[in-house]
Amino acid sequence: MTHRRFNPLLMLLVAGFSAGAMAQPAPAPPPEISYHDGIFFFCKPVAGQAWSQQACTEAGKHLADLAAKAKKPIVLLKIGDTRDKYPALAQAAGFDSSKAIWFLLSIDPHAQNKGQWEIVARADMTNRAPSAPSQPQVVTYSRRADVVSSSAVAEKSRELLGGIMLVLTSSMKPL
Repeated sequence: MTHRRFNPLLMLLVAGFSAGAMAQPAPAPPPEISYHDGIFFFCKPVAGQAWSQQACTEAGKHLADLAAKAKKPIVLLKIGDTRDKYPALAQAAGFDSSKAIWFLLSIDPHAQNKGQWEIVARADMTNRAPSAPSQPQVVTYSRRADVVSSSAVAEKSRELLGGIMLVLTSSMKPL
């Protein structure tokens, strides 16, 4: 009869490796956008500046493309759409207005630098259910731009909106 001697250190390493191989990392939470039924988007152009309305139109089309890729319906709000219309507009688009992400894009003259514009993109997710205290409820990006054309401002707006959508469509573990 042959007796085998087991090295206790080797056994400990094998046991540790086996336990480590079986331990699974916690799954990443679903992307933030999955907690919302749809998207409202409003762009606030500069009064009397036709180029800013064109930039808003281009940015809205871009966000609509991003929403389609994320499989989320979107309502592009217009000046004159009042709060009482929101539920019907959302329902016509196929979502519940109380479970929407609200995107706001504003273009305003820069306070100190004449000829420059402040472009601010904001996503408000305060209607989120269930609540997740570790996740931000408002994401805001901003950028300063010289107005060369509506397409230049629209390009910067698309970058801001694309950055926010990247955050909302990615599964990230809280820090």
